[in-house]
Amino acid sequence: MGFKARVILPENRPPGRAYIHYLGMNEVYGSVKSAYNYLFFALSKHGDKLLTFDFFLANVWGDIKEDKKVIDFFGYKDIKVWGNSNPSAIPFQVVNGDYFPDGIITCEDTLIAFGREGEFRRKTNNLDEFMRNYPSDIGGLEKGIITIYPRK
Repeated sequence: MGFKARVILPENRPPGRAYIHYLGMNEVYGSVKSAYNYLFFALSKHGDKLLTFDFFLANVWGDIKEDKKVIDFFGYKDIKVWGNSNPSAIPFQVVNGDYFPDGIITCEDTLIAFGREGEFRRKTNNLDEFMRNYPSDIGGLEKGIITIYPRK
């Protein structure tokens, strides 16, 4: 399947990057813009849950069977030495606007993309460089992907 869009959020606190998955895009959201707007709704409602992290990665997708808007958030922390660290990744979900800290179910595409993000992070010099750039290859899941830099 893969990803339709990548949203770069270097100015967010904490900074982050979100992928918008093809799964449920048309059926649940109707458009990339709607999924993008839902991301910012979730960040405004539950962004405080991310404040203990150094950065986050997220996957926005739609549960077609249940007709639910879903975001898998992974907050990363415990970065001691930037390039050589193995940070903890703490997952939680926002489903139809509600916060769920436990029992997250994600897909293999997310794990592949976030693994490539980890490989890319280890090649960057610092958090700012990592957040302002992105891996060009996320396991073949980036075909046709658009990259969005939100305006301030």
